[in-house]
Amino acid sequence: MNETNEIPIKFQKALAEYFLIYFTERNYDRLEKLLSDSFFAYGTGRDEHVYTKSDALAIFKRDLETAPNPMNFSFIKKAFRPLNDYTAVFQGELTTETKILGEYFSFNHLRLTLVFHQEGKEVKLVAKHISLPTIEHEEGESYPLKELEERRKIKQQGIEIRF
Repeated sequence: MNETNEIPIKFQKALAEYFLIYFTERNYDRLEKLLSDSFFAYGTGRDEHVYTKSDALAIFKRDLETAPNPMNFSFIKKAFRPLNDYTAVFQGELTTETKILGEYFSFNHLRLTLVFHQEGKEVKLVAKHISLPTIEHEEGESYPLKELEERRKIKQQGIEIRF
């Protein structure tokens, strides 16, 4: 294992390739080649739970049909670490922006985790998780306590008004 935690070039190239393929080129064929046969993932869509490579490709096809234009992206924060000589994990928070149906659309604070693994001589993407923070949570909350407190107050007021 690389003791300095520097990311080997093979993983840096795979990560750069992913961002180019997915966000800039929006290229189905190249994404298919980057994904491991054992790929699994979660996306931001309600039905985007992926347990097979074919499921992933079907969702990416829908993604491309819905939003075919390149996506601009910028990192808010990112980290990339090797786990061993064959596996590396990327974690980042980013903002994306594109045009869909003639309207500008963005994801703010999109959270992305990618796991790359060397399979033979190639590095493949084996896992992906994308999420967005909920709007109910305030900064510093693990649960939406302020939102729940507001609901409780409204319920109490409703009870007090009736009596």
